[in-house]
Amino acid sequence: MKTKFNVLLTAGLFSFSLIGYAQTKDNNTKTNDANHKHDVNDNDQKHDMVLVEKVDKDYKFVVDAAEASLLEVQLGELAQANGSSSLVKEYGKTMVNDHKHMLTELTAVAEKKKFIVPTKLGDKLRKKYTDLAGKKGAEFDKDYIDLMVKNHKDLIDSYEDEAEDGKDADIKSWAQSRISSLKHHLQMAESTKNVGKK
Repeated sequence: MKTKFNVLLTAGLFSFSLIGYAQTKDNNTKTNDANHKHDVNDNDQKHDMVLVEKVDKDYKFVVDAAEASLLEVQLGELAQANGSSSLVKEYGKTMVNDHKHMLTELTAVAEKKKFIVPTKLGDKLRKKYTDLAGKKGAEFDKDYIDLMVKNHKDLIDSYEDEAEDGKDADIKSWAQSRISSLKHHLQMAESTKNVGKK
């Protein structure tokens, strides 16, 4: 029979979330596992599968949301340095302030769940930053605001999905509370984009 730990390792949607969850669960149950290593019944396995499903959805949201805010902060700083339009620079400043605050809030909620929050960008989001970092002036302004429109549409979809279908009440509630801010960011980006076309 597989141990609970093996069930966790094989059932997860992605490895990073399972590492944090498995370590926490192992610390809480290692004594019991040592005494009953080969005595895991079907009900225990089903219970673990439910827990893994619950953790994975919410934890994936936490990881994605944290990385997204990290990107918004870094791109906002870049906008203030590389942008030519005062509107773009101001928008970048707003993104830095707002997404730093969001990241602080999210980290506080996640830590209560023993979730590990990323502190650096993954390869996909790092590429978005690198692509913009080599641009300046009007070219940067256009590409940055275009990306802000797309990013915030994606973020709103992600936050609304978590608010509706998430398993953890605290994370669902936090996601719901930030949707209005993200919609405001999107409106700001679209307004800035339209001004640039005039």
